Amino acid sequence: MGKKILYYLQQWRPVLLQLLPLFFLSTGIQANDLSQYAAEDKAVDELIVNAANSTSEFEFFYDEKEKLLKLEYDMVYSMEEWEALNSLDTTRKKRAAAVVIGSKGANRWTNAKIPYEFSEGVFEADERKLIESAMAAWSKHTCLNFVEDANAKDRLFFKDSGGCMSRVGMVGGKQSLGLGKTCRLFGVVLHEMGHAIGLHHEQTRPDRDDHVTIVYKNIPSPMKFNFQKFNWSTVKDLNIPYDYSSIMHYGKNSFSFNGKPTIVTVDPAMQDTIGQKKGLSFRDIKTVNVMYNCKKARPSCTKTDSDCPGEGFVGKDCQCWCPGSPIQLCARGGGNKDGGGKPLVKKTKTTSKEKECEDQHKSCPYWAKSGECEKNPAYMNVYCQMSCNTCSDGKVTTTQKTTQVKPSGDSCKDLHASCTYWTGKGFCSHADYRVYMGGNCRKSCGLCNQADTSGECKDNNNQCQVWSLRDECQTNPAYMKKECRLSCGLCQAACKDKNLQCKAWSLRGECQKNPAYMNKECRLACGLCYAVSSDTVNACRDKKPQCEAWSKIGECQRNALYMDSVCRQSCGLCNTASSGSNAMMSAYGYCVDKNKDCPAWAQRGECTKNPLYMNNSCKRSCRLCL
Repeated sequence: MGKKILYYLQQWRPVLLQLLPLFFLSTGIQANDLSQYAAEDKAVDELIVNAANSTSEFEFFYDEKEKLLKLEYDMVYSMEEWEALNSLDTTRKKRAAAVVIGSKGANRWTNAKIPYEFSEGVFEADERKLIESAMAAWSKHTCLNFVEDANAKDRLFFKDSGGCMSRVGMVGGKQSLGLGKTCRLFGVVLHEMGHAIGLHHEQTRPDRDDHVTIVYKNIPSPMKFNFQKFNWSTVKDLNIPYDYSSIMHYGKNSFSFNGKPTIVTVDPAMQDTIGQKKGLSFRDIKTVNVMYNCKKARPSCTKTDSDCPGEGFVGKDCQCWCPGSPIQLCARGGGNKDGGGKPLVKKTKTTSKEKECEDQHKSCPYWAKSGECEKNPAYMNVYCQMSCNTCSDGKVTTTQKTTQVKPSGDSCKDLHASCTYWTGKGFCSHADYRVYMGGNCRKSCGLCNQADTSGECKDNNNQCQVWSLRDECQTNPAYMKKECRLSCGLCQAACKDKNLQCKAWSLRGECQKNPAYMNKECRLACGLCYAVSSDTVNACRDKKPQCEAWSKIGECQRNALYMDSVCRQSCGLCNTASSGSNAMMSAYGYCVDKNKDCPAWAQRGECTKNPLYMNNSCKRSCRLCL
C-alpha cells in the first residue's frame, strides 16, 4: 500500500507543486519558497530552461526587429556587439576569467556603481527583497554599489520576461535584465546579475578544454553553437584559475538530448559541483574584485595581491582575503587550497542513463498544441519528442499506450522558418553566423551532402558538415577521414566554383542577392568551403617567435601581406571554423586590406553598401578571410 501511495505521489508531483501555493496561502508560505524546493535538485541552467514560457526563448536570432541575439539560454547581445566580439584578435594568453575591459557588450559599470530600476507593478515585495539580497551578495565582498535610481542615464531595468536573460556588462541606457516568474530564485538571479556585471559563462573560457570535456555526441546539432569558446581577447586575462564552483558555470547535462552528460569535468570529484546555484564561489568574488580593481576603493592602500598567501587577493578594505566558505580573511597559510572554497554541492554518485523517448520540458504538450513543432523544430523535435511524435526509434512509449510515429524523412532540411531570409542576408557565409546556420539551415545554405559522380567520395553521416565546422577533421582525423571525406575536403575538387564568373559575381554581392544559385554553383567564391584538406591542417601557426610581439604593436595591420603569411596565429587568422589556409585565400590570393581606411569604412557598413569595391579591396575588414 505504501509503495502505491509513493508511486502516485511521484506521478502527481508536478500538479501538487502547482496547487500547493493556493493551499498554503493562509500559512504564510510563499510561492517562491515552494519553487525553491522544487528546484533543489536542478543545476542553474536547468532552472533557466524550465523558466521559458516559449521556445522562442531558445532562439539564436532572439529579436530580429531589435537585432538581438541570444546565446547559451540567457546571454543577449546586439548583432553589432556580437560581430565586434568575434572580430577581436585571437592571440592566445594564459588564464582569464571575465570580459575584455572596454569591448562592446562587456564594459565595466562606471566607478563600480550600478543604478537599477524595477518595472512598475511586476515584482511582489518578497521578489524585490530576493533580488536585492542577490545584489547584497555581489556587493558584500566587492566594491560594487547597487543604487536604486530610475533617473540614471545608464541603469539596470528589472522586468518581466518570457524566460531569464541579461546583457553582458554595461551596454548603456536602460538595460533590461529579464526575470520571468519562475526565474525569481536566488541562484538564478545571482547568475543573471553576474552577466550584467560583466561575466560570461565559465565553460566558454578559452582554457575550458583543460578542465572539462564537451561531449558533442550528446548535444543536438542545432544547439552546438552554444558551446563555442571565446578567445583570449574576448575574455580578460585576470590570472584566475578555472572555477568549477562558479555561479556562472552550467551543469553537466546542459543542452543534452538524451540525459547523458554534455560537460564532463577533468576532475571527477567536481562533476556534481558544476552548475551549483547556492551562492558565489571564492573565485567569483575574486574575479569581480580584480576586474573592478576594488582595492583602489581605499586610495591609501599599497598592498598588492602578491602580498597575500595562495590565491588570496587584496579586497576593498585593503585586507587579504582567501578561500573559505566561500571567503575568509587570510590567516597564516592562506586558507583552503581549493579556490572555489568548500564544496557548495553535496557529492553524489551519478550514473548516465539513456533517456526513453520523452518530453524534457514541462510545457512541451502545450507548445505542441500551439504549433511549435512546426514553428521551431530545432528545439521541439529534440526536447519535446513525445509531444511532437519524433522519437528516433519509430515509437513513443507512454504509460497508457504505444503510438507509431512516421519517419522524419529527409534529414537535410531547414529547422527554422526564417532560414531562407537569413540566407538571403548572407549569414550562411558570414563568419559570425555560419556555425549556427550550418546546424539549423542546412538546406537553404546548400549544405545537403551529395556524393561525387563516382559515388566513392561522400559523407557517411549527415552531421559531417557540422563536425567539420568544429574542426573535427583535425582533432578526430581517424574517424573523419573515413566517414566524412566530403566535408573534410578530401574529395578531389569537392568544393569549387562551377562558373568562371563566380568570383566577379561574389564581388557584386550576388552571394547575398541570389543565394539559391550562388550557394550551389559558386561555393568557393561565396565562402562556403569551410573544411580544409589534409595538406593545410598545420598551416595556421606562427613561423617566427617574434610574431606575438609584432602583433601587439600593430604589425598585422601595417604589414599585412608579410604578417598574414608568417604570423597567422598571432594575427588572429586561425578561427574555429576553418583552422587553416582558407579556401578563398588559396584561390584568390592573400586576404588583406588594400586601403588603410578599410576598417573605418567597414564599421560604417560599406561592406554591404558598396560590395563591389569593398569585397575586392577590403577583404580583411569585411571579414572575407574567415
